[in-house]
Amino acid sequence: MMSSRKLAQLCITFWVAVLFCPSVHSQLQVGFYRNSCRRAESTVRDDVRDALRQDRGVAAGLVRLHFHDCFVRVRACA
Repeated sequence: MMSSRKLAQLCITFWVAVLFCPSVHSQLQVGFYRNSCRRAESTVRDDVRDALRQDRGVAAGLVRLHFHDCFVRVRACA
């Protein structure tokens, strides 16, 4: 069993990490590249559509990639 001193150190370390972890307040938004690269979204959409037509398995890979990336970003601060 963990001693009370070690438990206190663990709690302090946890709260310091939580307090100093930079928070991220960003979201995906349609039109983000409207000014810098007008065709970015349509190019990605068209390429993904073409890839899905050739191989339906690509969809599962894209979903895994998206959620893995989100999970890693959230867990990086924990």
